[in-house]
Amino acid sequence: VPQVDPIVAPTIGEIEDQTVVEGNAITPVTPEVTEGSNVTVEGLPEGVMFENGTIQGTPKVTWNGSEESRAITVTVKVEKDGATARETFVITVQRDTDGDGEPDITDTDDDGDGFTDIEEEEKGTDPKDPNSVPQVDPIVTPTIGEIEDQTGQTGSKARS
Repeated sequence: VPQVDPIVAPTIGEIEDQTVVEGNAITPVTPEVTEGSNVTVEGLPEGVMFENGTIQGTPKVTWNGSEESRAITVTVKVEKDGATARETFVITVQRDTDGDGEPDITDTDDDGDGFTDIEEEEKGTDPKDPNSVPQVDPIVTPTIGEIEDQTGQTGSKARS
């Protein structure tokens, strides 16, 4: 009976999840895999690529309505000698509507229009749209009626 070497599944090291604010690159990821393995990556968001053994780039997200973050699951697949191993990790992108570096999830004025999100929600405007602002009541400037000229003398007392 000929001896057959058992197929040993390739290995892949753990990959940490990442959170980035919209417009920022992820920390590059170079998966640690069994030497000689074939590595493929699935589920990468637009703007992120796998090249020369490294996953890197700046994720681009098309947001839906008032969505403030998006979790994207990425799968790294390693194949060798007919055996496969998989490792998944999550890239979470936090929306930054006004591009000020403060994610909407903690920004009190998501769209940077000078009105807080709470003010906009109370007034029925869109806190994600800088062109949708609450109507501000006009400031009424008080008027003063005409004052007649008056003549008086300094230091003299009024006569009775």
